Amino acid sequence: MEPGWEGTTTAAQEEARKEAIIGLLRALVEDSRRGVQVRVFLARWEILW
Repeated sequence: MEPGWEGTTTAAQEEARKEAIIGLLRALVEDSRRGVQVRVFLARWEILW
């Protein structure tokens, strides 16, 4: 039973990551269409300083 749960959890995590990336790309496309200066996107693991 546990290996099945682990596979489901991993699939859900991958889906969440995919949606986060798609959201970021959509924001970039919208900005480029409006001619807005591109914002700087930092990955969660990057240090802000």
